[in-house]
Amino acid sequence: MQLFYRRPLALVSAAFIAASLLGFFTQARIKYAVSVIIVAAALFCAVFFSLGRLGRKKLAVTLAAAAAALLGLLASFLYFDVYYMSAQELCGLECEIEGVVLERRYTSPYSSGYGVRVERIDGKRTNYKAILDCEFVSDLQPGYEFSARALPEALGYLSYSTSDKRAQISDGFVIRCIVPADTDLEIVDEDRFVLRVWLGRLNRRVTSLITSAVGGEEGRLAAAMSLGRRDLLSERTLRDFRRTGSSHMLALSGMHMTIIIGAAGLALGWLGFSRGARCILLIGLTLFYLALTGFYLSAARAAIMLILVYVAHIMSAQADPVTSLFLACALIIAVSPGSVADAGLLMSFFATLGLIIGITAFREPLGRLVGKRETGVVWKFTAKIIKYIATLIVTTLSASFAVAVFSWLFFGEFSVVTLLANIVLAPAATLLLAGVLLFLVCSGIPSADLTARLIRLLSRGMLGFTSYFSQKEYAVVSLRYAFSVTIILAMTAALAALCVIKLKRKWLMLLPPAAAVAAFAICLSVYGAMNAVSLKLTYLSDHKNEMLLVTSGGGAVICDISDGSKSNLGRVLAAADREGISEIKVYMLTHYHQKHIASTEWLLMSEIVRQLWLPEPRDEREYGVMLSLVYLAQKQGCDTVIYKPGSELRVFGSGVLVADTAYIKRSTHPVIMLTLKSGSERFTYVGASVQESPLYPAVSSYVALSRDIVFGIHGPVTKTAFSYDVLSWDAGSVVFAGDEIVAAFEYTPEQERLLAGALLIRSPQIREFTYAKQ
Repeated sequence: MQLFYRRPLALVSAAFIAASLLGFFTQARIKYAVSVIIVAAALFCAVFFSLGRLGRKKLAVTLAAAAAALLGLLASFLYFDVYYMSAQELCGLECEIEGVVLERRYTSPYSSGYGVRVERIDGKRTNYKAILDCEFVSDLQPGYEFSARALPEALGYLSYSTSDKRAQISDGFVIRCIVPADTDLEIVDEDRFVLRVWLGRLNRRVTSLITSAVGGEEGRLAAAMSLGRRDLLSERTLRDFRRTGSSHMLALSGMHMTIIIGAAGLALGWLGFSRGARCILLIGLTLFYLALTGFYLSAARAAIMLILVYVAHIMSAQADPVTSLFLACALIIAVSPGSVADAGLLMSFFATLGLIIGITAFREPLGRLVGKRETGVVWKFTAKIIKYIATLIVTTLSASFAVAVFSWLFFGEFSVVTLLANIVLAPAATLLLAGVLLFLVCSGIPSADLTARLIRLLSRGMLGFTSYFSQKEYAVVSLRYAFSVTIILAMTAALAALCVIKLKRKWLMLLPPAAAVAAFAICLSVYGAMNAVSLKLTYLSDHKNEMLLVTSGGGAVICDISDGSKSNLGRVLAAADREGISEIKVYMLTHYHQKHIASTEWLLMSEIVRQLWLPEPRDEREYGVMLSLVYLAQKQGCDTVIYKPGSELRVFGSGVLVADTAYIKRSTHPVIMLTLKSGSERFTYVGASVQESPLYPAVSSYVALSRDIVFGIHGPVTKTAFSYDVLSWDAGSVVFAGDEIVAAFEYTPEQERLLAGALLIRSPQIREFTYAKQ
């Protein structure tokens, strides 16, 4: 395809982008080494030129690319190794900070979080963008100037969201400041003008106008698609769009920008504006829309490309899409070096590149698809529909394969219904965005109500479609299998090679994706057949909370032995993701906590859960929690099973699971035991203080039959010694969940060898066990 043929600016921009990506993933000394190699390569090319073996034009392009790569490494060094690291030196040192609030990130009943710009630290001027975490409910608002006594910490996973360090860096954050008490925070000024804050308030006003007129989740979807307000959408909507492979429709990008600005361009044309005037006005509108929606990087990429198109129109020229794409991405990274970590920008860039390559490669076949027959209006209309659908298929597949490596890296899954979803949802999204623009223009007149109804109808259809197909079994295929990375990287490398070499037969671009799909299908079939005959159990421990994950043949059963916190579910879902699990067959509670209501609601909305197993309640409090959980399950379309503690439950056909609880007088916490039998092998979990409960005899019998035993820590504090004479010294694995559990275990002389080989867990750990099925 010779992607960079006669595109020197695209090649130079690509060198800058590649160097910036390398700089993000490497340390300073690696940057130095690569810089030396680049300089040496440039000198080598200069020597070749002096010998007459390299043309002047090629030398100029080579030197320009080398200079761009050096600039990319320099910018990365200055940002990450100088600016970013200077902020890390403050970690752990309490200091006085002054700054202005840029955004509200979260609010909970006990704490608040903000995005702020720190302008002074201990009186010294700085310019750090930071996350401000208040360990209390604060009344700070965007635009407020504040001072606080805070403790800086490094960026990382935050308990209130899925925002990880990479996402925080891509947003421009370099540090996290914790304010422990409200007495450490002071509001200095409530009326400071900050352009970003003013634009944010304008965005919220327009959002309120749309959501109040359209109403419900439909209105929030319209606001998300037109103004970037994904934060308004429910977890269920985000899950459904993700599982149908249509999440890109919720992220502001080229499609949204083209429709909104294109519709405005048509309106200006109808009003009689000249071509030059339209282009100038549309450039201004593009910049305003980008600012209004919060400068999303994927939208910024599309905005720059659009502006280049309009500038080319003004100059009576034609913008090259490949050059525009690479130049736009290079400009964004040059202005904001941290943007190289943004998943949205990377996926937007490669998806757009895939679209361009796909359309270029199949332009002639698409043109010949309907021929040149002109047999009437009906045929012409049908031909346009056929070509439109074929184009959607080509663009969807091209974009999907182009971003496959990032789908594996960032999300670990691929939707098998993405092709159908894009064919159906793309036209609906186009009409919805055009409808939102028409609604805003007509706001205040009677026709606006009719437009709002149309928007509601379109949004409801999109929500219904994604919900229906999201619920389908195996709508999503995991990419976390060990063979996935090899196949995806090989396909990506092959496609990259075909893009840069001279390719006479463009249909050869189909070979790497076709081979990758075939290889993945074969490997998945073999993997599924091999794992269908086994059952894997994963034990997760985090001090006082424990979870069990049982997987087999792509399905998962989660056994909750925790206090009901959402963080426990997050850990077990991460473990399920590593196992290639895309949906949960069963979520089982062993006992009730009030916190189970909120965490279970989050789980049912963010993941597909087929069944919810609940123990029979023992008192009115548990009965109330159970009713709330049953209501939530019915609302989300999840089947509910009420089981009797101690009864046998079937998992994956041949597995037998038994869970039971009891109470002791000195504690309100339940004593828990759980055992799983698969074939001739058994696993048993023994909760804390079982020896004081009526469960002790039954647990002893299970321990005697078990290959693997976990002496857990969840339950009443262990205060009495316990022993299991039936525990064989040649047991497979014995796990103690804490020092106090080991200290309370009275072992026989024959069991001393067993204790010496036991696994002691003192920190959050994962232990895996595998069993054969019958």
